[in-house]
Amino acid sequence: MNLAALAIRHRITTLVAAALLVVMGWQAYHNVGWLEDPEFSIKLALVVTQYPGASPEEVERQVTDPLERAIQDLDQLDHVRSLSRAGESVIYVEIQQRYRADDLPQIWDRLRQKVGDAQAGLPEGAHPSLVVDDFGDVYSVVLAVHGEGVERARLEDYADELKRDLLGVDHVARGMLWGEQPEAVYVDLSESRIASLGLAAGQVVPLLYDQTQVRDAGWANVEDRRLRLIPSGTFNTLDELRDFLIPGGEAGELVRLGDIAEVNRAPVTPPRPLMRYNGEPAVGIALSHQEGSNVVEMGRAVQQRLDELAPFTPAGMDIGVVAWQPQIVEDAVSGFIRNVLIALVIVLGVLCLFTGLRSGLMVGVALLLTVATTLVFMRVFGIDLHRASVGAMIISLGMMVDNAIVTADLMQVKIRRGVERLQAAREAVRESGLPLLGATLVGIFGFLAIFLAEDDTGEYVASLFQVVGISLLVSWVAAMTIVPLLGFLLFKPGGQTTEPYQSRFYQGYRQWLHAVLRHRPLVVVAVIATVVLAALGFRYVDQSFFPNADRDEVMLDYWLPEGARVEQVAEDLRGIEAHFKAMPEVEQVTSFIGEGPPRIVLAMEPELHNQSYGQLLIRLQSADQVEEIVRRGDEYLQQHFPQAEPRMRPFSLASVEKFKIEARFRGPDPAVLRELAEEAQAILRADPEAKYVRHDWRQPVKTLEPVIDQAAARRAGVTREAIGQALQRAEDGLTMGMYREGDDRLPIRLRRPPEERGPLSDLRQVQVWPMEQPWSLPLDHLLEDLRVGSEDSLRWRRHRQPTLTVQADPVNIEAHELHARVRAEIEAIDLPPGYHFEWGGEYEAAERSEAEVLSKVPVSLALMVLITVALFNGLRQPLIIFSTIPLAIVGVTAGLLLTGLPFGFMALLGLIALSGMLIKNGVVLLDQIEQYIDKGMDHYEAVVEASVGRLSPISMTALTTALGMTPMLTDTLFRVMAVSMIGGLLFATLLALFLVPALYTWLFRVKPPPADEEAA
Repeated sequence: MNLAALAIRHRITTLVAAALLVVMGWQAYHNVGWLEDPEFSIKLALVVTQYPGASPEEVERQVTDPLERAIQDLDQLDHVRSLSRAGESVIYVEIQQRYRADDLPQIWDRLRQKVGDAQAGLPEGAHPSLVVDDFGDVYSVVLAVHGEGVERARLEDYADELKRDLLGVDHVARGMLWGEQPEAVYVDLSESRIASLGLAAGQVVPLLYDQTQVRDAGWANVEDRRLRLIPSGTFNTLDELRDFLIPGGEAGELVRLGDIAEVNRAPVTPPRPLMRYNGEPAVGIALSHQEGSNVVEMGRAVQQRLDELAPFTPAGMDIGVVAWQPQIVEDAVSGFIRNVLIALVIVLGVLCLFTGLRSGLMVGVALLLTVATTLVFMRVFGIDLHRASVGAMIISLGMMVDNAIVTADLMQVKIRRGVERLQAAREAVRESGLPLLGATLVGIFGFLAIFLAEDDTGEYVASLFQVVGISLLVSWVAAMTIVPLLGFLLFKPGGQTTEPYQSRFYQGYRQWLHAVLRHRPLVVVAVIATVVLAALGFRYVDQSFFPNADRDEVMLDYWLPEGARVEQVAEDLRGIEAHFKAMPEVEQVTSFIGEGPPRIVLAMEPELHNQSYGQLLIRLQSADQVEEIVRRGDEYLQQHFPQAEPRMRPFSLASVEKFKIEARFRGPDPAVLRELAEEAQAILRADPEAKYVRHDWRQPVKTLEPVIDQAAARRAGVTREAIGQALQRAEDGLTMGMYREGDDRLPIRLRRPPEERGPLSDLRQVQVWPMEQPWSLPLDHLLEDLRVGSEDSLRWRRHRQPTLTVQADPVNIEAHELHARVRAEIEAIDLPPGYHFEWGGEYEAAERSEAEVLSKVPVSLALMVLITVALFNGLRQPLIIFSTIPLAIVGVTAGLLLTGLPFGFMALLGLIALSGMLIKNGVVLLDQIEQYIDKGMDHYEAVVEASVGRLSPISMTALTTALGMTPMLTDTLFRVMAVSMIGGLLFATLLALFLVPALYTWLFRVKPPPADEEAA
């Protein structure tokens, strides 16, 4: 069945179907999901285990190691890395990147089983392990409820109320509060006071604990009913707690707790993570959108609800916006669509200019129909509109028109030669249908390696293949149906028959082609020399993995020396906030103190809670100001906070590595690892292009170890538990029960009053109560020494081995160049037996992603070879076609050197995709030669006439594809890809128009006629 004849015969049905597809495409555009960047699954879960009182080394040996051994048996595991610190084990479980989001829930269930089975092997005192599988969740909206002078409790109450309200808004999936300060009931009990009354703090703890527990008293049978028995005595108010009576003294009299202690409700000390918004205390509300939903619609719904609630906002409070992805997505997608429309106008303008109004109109309608139908299929297959999918649409615009151009050109040529319109349509489709389908599949398979890549970056750009595949297949169907139908309706029948290729343009190409074919060995050698020269010049092209995001925000990670108090971090950041807020370029500063912020983009890994850490999120007026603010911020911080380890950085697009340069040392002895790290850091510090040089074990921290005289303790009846409780009472407080007030459950903590807390020397006077004894004695009576020591505060492991990572960022050069500058020296560091070294950071990410994509290229090439061999049923034709692929390096090198852009992962994808485009052009040209030969034309004449006949479609496709990609030159992600593809396609097409005929005549031994016959 000839598709053209079918479409023309049922023209009304065909036109109505096309119109309906356009309408459906418009609806799909409004209903498909909108995102700024493609979603990719974070294949990472955390296993968190608390082990109070244990040192980092004890946590590593007794908790982390047995858990890692159990997790190691997980079949889907890629690797584990872990952090052991005082009282806590955090294990990062990373799954093999070939698994996708749909696979993860089952994998996390298996992980929970493994972790659950390992619980029996954990030491007594270790809490049950918690598997956190939502660590990769992205929060599209982050709000700050703030107000100067407003009590934090009021801020938290309103934030919680507002969060519950917003969870009912359409498209909102989850919500969380950030910066809450949990409270406790503190009983400040003076040890000297209770000692003077003959009371024992050791007696207070069990009494209060028993009084605060929920006790089951059973049921009573009363006639024909059963009544539940409820013992009284629990505390419902703080006054009831103050009125609690404690037996003590020699006479056994009862003493009221409020008479001997201050009982108050207050925030827990030390403070939990704190938040400030433009210098004011704040509580954050983070909201995530439902999977597959339109984040822009979510933003509109949330904003509408906020507007409705605005009149009811408590006095003195305000709601600020920390992160609002819906607006970013709306601006980004609108920009993407604007680029599509610009590309569409460029393509149609070029077509109308060079092919005429009628041909341009035919191809333009086919292009519009193809775009609309592609949107319909994107909606059906759940492909969102985002940077990658819209970029794929722009890339494929020029390729979409290729099929339509070939069909329209063939049909127009036949009509000019006197063929009737319907017959011309039939013949055009019959001659071009199969070759164009094969060429289209080849073009699609050029992107297949991207789709098959089983890593995060492959998942990030997978929609390139999906959208290109859909759009090109749809364009082939349109070229076989709607284009012949429009040609039948628009091309005028009859008239004077003319030879279509007699213009100066075609005659000039014909003359150049004759000259090339007469000197084909010289031409082939010249082309090879050009390719070799371009390959040599490629060494001077910079390299980079992924560009930074074009966001008007910058992050400042601020570290004080390990062991610093969070209050000091907060105080330092207060001054830093004021400094940045005073800059005219800065619009907003949000502080997250003690922990990293909620994940607001996929390509970031929030920092775990740490008292020494804080982060500023600085919003600027424009993304163009990021580099300047980073430079000025570095200068300010180095001058005013030399004791700190600050790091300013922009957001990344798809890479989640923490530092650009990472050098990992693995081995058994932490002391040796630190020595190796010092050598590597010295090399990096000596390079002026390296900054933020440090390592992830950071500084050792001081410890205070009361050395107990065990004999004296035994004689006094004092246990280790009693000493531990006494020391807890001395500072942060000893938990001795729970206080319930409404929905709140607050710990009751016993501690010394402020005047008795302070210098280390006071610890010697801490009163220790032997168990079940009414008397106490100072800790000093049991001490042999109060020893000050040190320990590693952070102990990282990778592959179950201690691993220390040296980190740095480049100053004014790409990470690849800095890596090249220091690589030899760092790799020359002498490693003792049993120690290993490897590179991390951007180098590892780029190597892994590029290797993954390149490993799939053979599959893509095999399919392209198979199709071309099947089309021609020979080997020489595919050899000629594939010889055009290296030609792209000429344009790629020239384009990148002229623009100064680095060659990165996206440029590599562009280079791979170019192969499909170039092969497609070769297929179209060689198929035309074969058709002419099959019709009995002389071989040499067939080569020349086919080359002349395919000149317009091939050159027009290259030109429209290149010009159609020009809007992508403004996009951060696709800029380098566009330059590579534009340069590579134009240069390769120009060279291929001469190289392919030359190689054909050479391999098939077609001899050019004498010059006088050519002229004739």
